[in-house]
Amino acid sequence: MRMSVADGLEAAYKNVQDNLRFYPLSTAGSSPELEMVSLSGQSFNTVHANDFHFYEELNAVVQREPAAFFPRETRGLWASIGIEKGKPFEPDARVTFHYPHTAVTPAMEKPRPGVGSDYRIAYLDEAGEPFDGSKIYKVTMPANPPLEDFWTFTLYDTQTRSMLQTDQPQPSIDSIQNDPTMNGDSSSEVYFAPAAPEGWEGNWVQTIPGKSWFTILRMYWPKEE
Repeated sequence: MRMSVADGLEAAYKNVQDNLRFYPLSTAGSSPELEMVSLSGQSFNTVHANDFHFYEELNAVVQREPAAFFPRETRGLWASIGIEKGKPFEPDARVTFHYPHTAVTPAMEKPRPGVGSDYRIAYLDEAGEPFDGSKIYKVTMPANPPLEDFWTFTLYDTQTRSMLQTDQPQPSIDSIQNDPTMNGDSSSEVYFAPAAPEGWEGNWVQTIPGKSWFTILRMYWPKEE
């Protein structure tokens, strides 16, 4: 769930605290008060294992959740390597040999112009090369982009698919909270680099030399054009 920050962070927090209720259906009417815990500014790991242990983690979820929670076709794929509800996961040599590592790619929302949000993802520069954390990149946001709300760039680590960890509180920039500097024609330059270009500190997202990254541009309430 994402809350709009158009009215500021405090208003977004209050909206969640005043209106969100999350509880098991079996405790409806008698559920305890929801405890809200802020994770802002804290580091925590949300990444699955990148080796064979990934399948053990997957099996744990399959055993815990109702079978119907997963699509039939997906359950069939998992069953082909021995992951089935109510059965022990005992992978044979075929599985452990062929599946020593996993390759998980980020899930993307399809662009939906005019219906809420439009996401665009970039892994490569204009020359077709992966983004390099030691280099300087610039993207120009045109004047008056066709949006009702705001845009934001967020940087992600290609190894973990999680947000890039840098010295900045968040590896992102948006057109509301950051109030980026505008050019004379009301366009704005956004920089991705290890250090901020002089005079463009408010338009900069930090990168890490020696580490690759990718970015997602999110545009909220895009107009039809």
